[in-house]
Amino acid sequence: MMFPQPMKQLVAVVLDRDVDRVTRELLDQGVLHFVSITEMDHSLGERLSEVTPRVTEAMIGEIRRRIEGFFSLAGGGTPAEQDLRIEELKPLDLQQANRSLDELAARLQAIRDRQQIIQQEVLKLEDIRRQLELFGDLPAGMQARSQFSFLNIQTGSVRRSAFAELAEELKSVPCVHLVLAEEADQLTVLLITMRRDDALVNKLLDKYGWTEVVLSREMLGGKEQVLKDLDAKLAAFRQEQDKLKDGVEELIREKGPELKRMWANLRMNELYARIQSFFSRTARTVIFTGWLPAEKQAGLQTAILRATAGRCYLEWHDPREIPAARKKSVPVQLRGPKALAPFQMLVKNYSMPEYGTVDPTPFVLVAYLAMFGLMFGDVGQGLVLALAGFFGLRTYKGSSENVRNLMKLVIWCGGAAVAAGVLFGSYFGLGLLPPLWFNYHAVIAGRRSSGYVKDVYSILLITIWFGIAVISLGLVLNWINCLRKGDWFRLVFDKGGLIGGWIYGCLLYTSPSPRDS
Repeated sequence: MMFPQPMKQLVAVVLDRDVDRVTRELLDQGVLHFVSITEMDHSLGERLSEVTPRVTEAMIGEIRRRIEGFFSLAGGGTPAEQDLRIEELKPLDLQQANRSLDELAARLQAIRDRQQIIQQEVLKLEDIRRQLELFGDLPAGMQARSQFSFLNIQTGSVRRSAFAELAEELKSVPCVHLVLAEEADQLTVLLITMRRDDALVNKLLDKYGWTEVVLSREMLGGKEQVLKDLDAKLAAFRQEQDKLKDGVEELIREKGPELKRMWANLRMNELYARIQSFFSRTARTVIFTGWLPAEKQAGLQTAILRATAGRCYLEWHDPREIPAARKKSVPVQLRGPKALAPFQMLVKNYSMPEYGTVDPTPFVLVAYLAMFGLMFGDVGQGLVLALAGFFGLRTYKGSSENVRNLMKLVIWCGGAAVAAGVLFGSYFGLGLLPPLWFNYHAVIAGRRSSGYVKDVYSILLITIWFGIAVISLGLVLNWINCLRKGDWFRLVFDKGGLIGGWIYGCLLYTSPSPRDS
C-alpha cells in the first residue's frame, strides 16, 4: 500500500497456429498492459511485420457505439464490462449486425417521423387557439377577420353524405370544424383554418360542394365550444405522443436481450482486435510483450502454456533490469482497499507517481479530509453532503467508475465535515452541544475562550502549522523517492532535496511566531 504494485514484463513467442487460443487466454486474464515490441529494440521493426486482425477495432467500435445509442434512447446504461464472458466470444458478422441494427433504426425512425408530424400539428393547433383567444367572440372575429392575417373563419353547408369524407381530408391541415345545424340532407358547419392553408382548403371545399352560409350571432354561438374542441384535439395528440414515446422504450426493451448479447460480443471482439494489434509476426511465430502485476505472473504463465500446449517461449523481466531511460515507461498500478479509490482518482488527476516511488494516496486522504473539515466543519451541513453523495451513489445507473468515485468522495467529505463540526460544536451554525475542541463561531465572533485556541490568531496558527506539515511531508516523500531511484544528485541538490529541506527548516526556525508579529 505504501508503494505501487510491483510489475513484471513478459516477452512471449508463440507459434502462428496458436495465436487465436493465446489471444483468448490473454483476453480472459485481462492483466497484461501491452506495449509495442519495437519499444524494446527499434531495430526489430525492420524484421517483424504487424498482425492484421480480421476486422479492425475501429469498425467494431462504430457498431458498438450504435448499440449504446439505442440504450441511451431507452434511458438505460450500457452493460458492464466485468460481466463479459470469454466463452461467449463468437466470430463477427458485421454485415448481419448492421442489418439487424438498420431494421431497428428504421422502426425507430418511423416512430420519430410520426412524433415530428404530431408535434407540428400540436404547434399549429396551439397557434389557432392563441389567435382565437384574441377575439372577444366568434361573430366579432368573423366580421374583423380581414384585419387578422392568421385565421380564416367561415360557415357553410355541405351534404351530409359528403361531410365524413371532407372531415377526413381536412385532417391534412390544422383546423376546427363544428356542426351547428342539421337538416334532412345538409349540415351547417363552422370551419376555422390557418389562412396560409387557404389554397388547399378551398380546393377541398369546392370538391365536396361547400356553400357559404351567413349565420346569425345567436346561431353562431360563442367561442367556448370551439376552444373545447381544440383542447380535445390537442389532448388526443399529446396522448398519442406519450404512446409513441413509450413505444420507443418498449421496442428497445423488447430488443434489449439481443442488443446486450450483440454488444458483449462486439466489445470482446474489439478487445480481441486491440490485443492482436500489439502482436508482431515472423515467418512462423508471433511475438508480443507487456507489463502485468508480479502477483499475476504465475496465473498468466499457466494460461499461455495451456493454450499453446507448451509450444512457446516466455521471458520475464524485472523493472530493475531495464535501462534507466525506459523505466519511466513502466506502467503504474496503485493498490489499496476499495475505500481509497476516490483518493486514488485525485492522485491520478494530478499526476501518476513513477514506478517504484511512494504512493501518496494515504497521505492525500488525511490531508484532503483534514483541510475540508477545517474549512466546512458543521455537523448538519456535513450530514446533508454525505446523504447527497449516498443518494447519488444509489441512484446512478451509469458505468463510469469516476462518477461513482466522485459520489464516494462526497460521502467522505461529508463525514469529515461532521467530525470537524463535533470538534467545533457547530450544528447548522448553532451551538446545540458543547464543542470537544473549541467553539469556532465564538472565537470568530471575537469572544476569547480558554485552552490552546483563544482567539482568531490561534486559528490562523493552526492553518499555518497544517501547511508546514504538508510541505514537510512532501519533502520527506521526495527524499524517499530519490533514495529508491538512486538519484543522489536530486536527493542532495534539488529544491526539494536535503539542502532545500535544510534551508526550509532554518527559515521556519528563524521566523517569528504569528503571535509575536
